[in-house]
Amino acid sequence: MRAGWSVRYSDTLRYEFLYTARKIIWEGQLVGLIRLAIPLKDVNESINTLRLKINLVVISIFLLTGIIIIRQMERIRKFVNQIAEYAGAIC
Repeated sequence: MRAGWSVRYSDTLRYEFLYTARKIIWEGQLVGLIRLAIPLKDVNESINTLRLKINLVVISIFLLTGIIIIRQMERIRKFVNQIAEYAGAIC
């Protein structure tokens, strides 16, 4: 099954559309075509929404990672201070 797509300007509606078409083949015979169109602005809005969600997830992951790193560094710092105090008490 072959499919195709194209972005074209509609003179009637005065904005760009994303067109897609696909052949319908039944038992080796071409029986029809399906052609769909969606305003390109709708496609761009969907893409921008997806980009925003991806960016929010990435930022959240970085913040969470930063919080975990800070907590671990604090635990290590306390542990090193305990070792230093113990070593100072021995000497």
